[in-house]
Amino acid sequence: MIIVKSMERPVVKIGTKNIEDKFVLQLANSQSVSDKEIIDFATLIP
Repeated sequence: MIIVKSMERPVVKIGTKNIEDKFVLQLANSQSVSDKEIIDFATLIP
């Protein structure tokens, strides 16, 4: 099973010194996953 969490991270905009907070997905567990699980998970994202 793939478990991810959404984390807010500061990101510097390219070409400027402005910093924006962006949400990124980060793997929340360290178990092995199969190729099929990754494909199934990726097809859930709109």
